[in-house]
Order: sequence, then C-alpha cells, then structure tokens
Amino acid sequence: MENAVRGVFVDANESLAVIFERLTKPGDPDVRIHRDPDITPEQYPELLDGAKIAIVDHTALPTEIAKKCNGLKHVVFLGTGARSYMNPEELAELGITVHLIKGYGDTAVAESAIALMWAAARGIAEMDREMRAGNWLREDGMQLTGKTLGLIGFGGIAAEVARIALGGGMRVIAWNRTPKKSTKVEFVELDELLTESDVISLHLLLNDETRGFVSRACIEAMKPGVILINTARGALVDEEAMIEALGSGQIRHAGLDVFNVEPLPKDHPLTKLRNVTLSAHSAFRTPEASENLIEASLQHCRRIVKG
Repeated sequence: MENAVRGVFVDANESLAVIFERLTKPGDPDVRIHRDPDITPEQYPELLDGAKIAIVDHTALPTEIAKKCNGLKHVVFLGTGARSYMNPEELAELGITVHLIKGYGDTAVAESAIALMWAAARGIAEMDREMRAGNWLREDGMQLTGKTLGLIGFGGIAAEVARIALGGGMRVIAWNRTPKKSTKVEFVELDELLTESDVISLHLLLNDETRGFVSRACIEAMKPGVILINTARGALVDEEAMIEALGSGQIRHAGLDVFNVEPLPKDHPLTKLRNVTLSAHSAFRTPEASENLIEASLQHCRRIVKG
C-alpha cells in the first residue's frame, strides 16, 4: 500500500541522491528524488505536485512561491542556514514547518577552518599561484604554535576547531552570546578576544542580530595583522570594511568559504586581493558529512510520518 505521506527531494545533486537511495529503508515515506541541483524557485509547485514534504538542499523558497505549493506542510532543509533561503516565520504562518539539521558536518567544517587558517598563515595559495606563473615567491609565514586563536561563537563546529587547534599547540579563547564552558578553552569578553587573538574564526548563526556582526569598528579593534577565517556566513561581516582592512594590513590574511553573493562573481574585489584564500562554500562537503546529513533528513521524514 502506498504511503499516504509523499515527499520530494527537490534539488538533489547526484552524490546526495545516491546516498539517499542507499539509506532509505523499507517502510520509509515515499520520497521522489529530483536529480537536478539547479532548479529555480518557480519550479517548486510543479515539482512537489501536492507532496507534504519538501527536502531542500540550497534552493530558495520565497513565501509567495510556498503559497502556491498545495499540500506542502514540511520543509526539511539540509543544514542549519535555512534563513538564508526562506523565511521560517512566514512559512509557519502558512502552516509549513521548517526542519533544520544540526551537527552533521561539525568535524568537516572545523577541519576546513583549520585548513584555511594554516593556508593563510603560510601564504600557500599565493605561492601556488605565483609558482604556476613562473615566479619563485618566498615570504615569511606566521608560526601558529603558541599563538592565540579566538572563536566568535562556540557551538559544535567551534568546539571541534578548538580541539584541533589545542592539539596544534595554540591557545584558544572564545566568546559566545550565551554562557558556555569547555575544557581548556578560556571564555572572554568580545573586546578582549579582538585585541588578543592572532587568528579569529567566526562560528555564529546568521540571524537579524548577527547580520553585520563583524563591523568596521569590530575589525578596527582587532590586533593588527590578524588572520580572519569565515566558514559560517558571509553576511556576518561588513565586507567593504574587511576588504579595506585587507588592503591596509590590519587584516594580514582572510580565509573565506562563504560570501555575501554566491557563487562569487569572477570580478569581485576579493578575487583581486593577494592576501585572501577562497573556497567555494565547501567546508561541509565530505562523504562522511553527507552521510550524516541524509540520514538526519530521513529521520525527520520518519518522525513526520509518525506525527
């Protein structure tokens, strides 16, 4: 007998589709996989075709489009950053619940943040670019052992960053919007973190309170020559102020996985700076994280069916 609750994975890339098929168990809700990661929001109503559940990887769901999705009651968003793609409160008013998935890629993102930090400290990307152009570029790097890493925000990803950095001989301090405790991590006021940190890594969720959190004043308060790492959300940072600080040397180097506009335009000012290492919002992309992500999405679907 066909399960009464239907779902559609609306924008699956091939690797996620394969994992979803492999992890699906007998008795799971009927979920059709649409193997096209490049759909437009306008395609939602036709793709869902009355389905109760939409599994969404990265496609925006404007409220006006959601109103046209007859039968839609649940959006399972593959990650924590749904607010960048839809308005959960407005959807709730339509009777649509947005489900998030936390923790699936904590280790993957943390390792990426650490990789960006090391690449920034030693100028790896710039040396690679110059050598490919025939230039033998040799410059002094920053030795990170003994340096202070400041974590702005302290959730699961930041805790993993701290674990790895402590193992590498760094001092780790942190500031969080609500009180936290962690072995070997010293929690300090934000002002102290800005002035003491040789490296600052961002780990805040993006919402109305944190948008533009790393302001011009915040950047000016940082220790001169700081390394800035962002694997969270581009909109946390005043981009114009960051670019100016990279030009002046206030920020020695930025390692960025996230941007205000994605994909990053090829003529964007950040692409023209020597002291920036860029990655394409891929910190979470490992097979292990994808397995965790899809399994969690299926668990959401199973709970929805059980009511």
